[in-house]
Amino acid sequence: MNFKTISVSIATTAALMATAQVQAPQAVMAGKGLAKNPEATAEFQFRLGKNDQGQVRGQLDFTAKGNEGNRVVHVELKDPHGLQVDQNTGITRGEAVLVVHKGDHVDRIPGRIMVKAIDVVQPQRDSQEAENDLRRPRDKFELNFNANQSDLTYKFEGAVVRGDIKIGGN
Repeated sequence: MNFKTISVSIATTAALMATAQVQAPQAVMAGKGLAKNPEATAEFQFRLGKNDQGQVRGQLDFTAKGNEGNRVVHVELKDPHGLQVDQNTGITRGEAVLVVHKGDHVDRIPGRIMVKAIDVVQPQRDSQEAENDLRRPRDKFELNFNANQSDLTYKFEGAVVRGDIKIGGN
């Protein structure tokens, strides 16, 4: 090996290591499961991370069905704008689309969301009876949607009865 080859190898290795460090998440908010409140049941799945450059990447998928069964609400995060992590709580905001299915009618409404997830307990395997007891300590999931072109809002706040939420950061 000559000096030029060694120099290029060292520079390439240093650049790769620097890139890997920049892309490492400094804050993470993740969860998957089923949350309930007295009016609705929602399935959620999300994973968001913020690197040391402040860039937020990730995805969030949320679907709720009212207990009457006549309406299904789906929310897709399109562009996360921020991620705050503090001990056991994570909050993210961003651009989203609210999709409302009512019978054969479907509305797609662009807007903004705020999602708050709280990691309260370790995941547990619950019986069906325990799953329905919302008084037990549970992880918490909250989603607030505000439409861009109207005063339409949607809010879900529930206890995680199946699955888990994880919050972490430096």
